[in-house]
Amino acid sequence: MKTIKKEYILTGVVLGNLWGGGQGYYPAEEIINKTIKGARAKAVRMLNNGLLDSGMGFESLVSAVFGVMEHEVIKENDKVYTRNDYVKDIIIGEPLEDKELKRVLTEVLPSYNL
Repeated sequence: MKTIKKEYILTGVVLGNLWGGGQGYYPAEEIINKTIKGARAKAVRMLNNGLLDSGMGFESLVSAVFGVMEHEVIKENDKVYTRNDYVKDIIIGEPLEDKELKRVLTEVLPSYNL
């Protein structure tokens, strides 16, 4: 068995301050990197630069919650297979209260099919 490609894919939502007041969620840009550390670093840079919200237009970005998927392509006996495994959740930016984090993980992410 030979690994052809292995990468980590972050999908999730970003929490931002709305122009009219209050806060809301929007799907975050998908981030792909060869390492979880590299993907997390890119997400932090994008959050800090205001680029993580896919152009939603928040007044400012607060935090983001991602699920991390390990994507691996392997070759065995001249056949190619892919494997996707959930690894963990990553939170960047300002911490969320436990109650809000639970709501994001059980309601917000599923509502965006993430």
